Amino acid sequence: MLNETLSAQYMAINFSWKTVLNKPECIAILYAVHCNYRDNKSLLRVLPQFQPNRLEAALTTLIAYQLVEVHLDKLILADDAIRLDQLVQADPLIIPRGGMELGVLQYTSLLDSLGINNPGLAINTLWISNNIPEEV
Repeated sequence: MLNETLSAQYMAINFSWKTVLNKPECIAILYAVHCNYRDNKSLLRVLPQFQPNRLEAALTTLIAYQLVEVHLDKLILADDAIRLDQLVQADPLIIPRGGMELGVLQYTSLLDSLGINNPGLAINTLWISNNIPEEV
């Protein structure tokens, strides 16, 4: 009973990529660009496990969601891209409930406190869900 009462006072925040970004080739491109493979030829060379058309589609998606941009024929990674993937890979955050539902302002504040420089990018690219944790 006490554990149920404590659980009701907290919530678990989970992060996941939006479906269109939750593909192995999208994540592979993020890390390849992070490791300085910044043009199409080097991506094809370092990611041979993906068909070129899948890489092209994934790159187009990453550019559309502003996780990657093209500058002088070189790919540039958004500042928060790797941090966002680390949030997705991390265990849920357990935070005090506070008595109200979380909205965009609260999520923005939370993302800012987690070191995300562009919370708008995070809100645009991630699903953020909350629920009552099973154990505190």
